[in-house]
Amino acid sequence: MCNSEPHTVTYAELVSIDRERTRYLRLAYSYVRDMDVAEDIFQDCLLQLMKNQDTVMITNLKSYFASAVKNRCLNHHLRKQVESRSKQNISRRIILAEDIRILSQKSDDDMIFNADIDELTRKCRAKLSPLSFNVFSAHKFEHLSYKEIAGIFGITVRQVNAEIQKAAKVFRDEFRDYLPLVAGLIFLVGGGSIWGNI
Repeated sequence: MCNSEPHTVTYAELVSIDRERTRYLRLAYSYVRDMDVAEDIFQDCLLQLMKNQDTVMITNLKSYFASAVKNRCLNHHLRKQVESRSKQNISRRIILAEDIRILSQKSDDDMIFNADIDELTRKCRAKLSPLSFNVFSAHKFEHLSYKEIAGIFGITVRQVNAEIQKAAKVFRDEFRDYLPLVAGLIFLVGGGSIWGNI
C-alpha cells in the first residue's frame, strides 16, 4: 500500500508489512548473515513502527520500513564491532595484568634468591680467614691466575691453591642447596663452575 501524501501508519499497512516478512528478512540477512538475528531485527522494527504509528509520518511505507531494517542492521554491525574491540581490550588487559603479576612475582623471587645468596656469602666469609676469602674471591670473581694472586698477597702458588681449596669447601657446604643454580650464575662463576678448575 503506497500513499503519496504524508500520513500516519494505518493498521492495514502494518498487516501488509507482516505479510511481506520474507522480503524484509532477506534484506536483514543480506547484512547480518544470521537468520535469528535477521528475525530479531525485523520484529524490533515492526514493534517500533507499531509503537509510533500515530506519530510517524510517511509517504512510502515499504521504503520507510526497508530503511529502518537496514539502519538496524548497520547498528547491529557497529555494536558487534564495539563489543569485539571491548573484548579484545579486556583480553589484552587481562594478559597484561597476568604478565605484570608474573613479572612482579618473579622479581620478588629474584629478590629473595639474591638475599639468600648474600646471606650465604656472609656466612662463608665469617667462617674463613680474610686471606682465604680474598684469595678465593680474587681467583673466582676477578679471574686472576694463581701466580698473580701469589704476587698480590705475597704467598706461594702452593699456598694460593691451599687457600682456594679451603674456601671452596666452605662455599660448597653453605651453598649445597643452591649448587644446581649457583653453578650457572654469572656473578659467581664468571664463565665456569665456581667449584671446578680450582
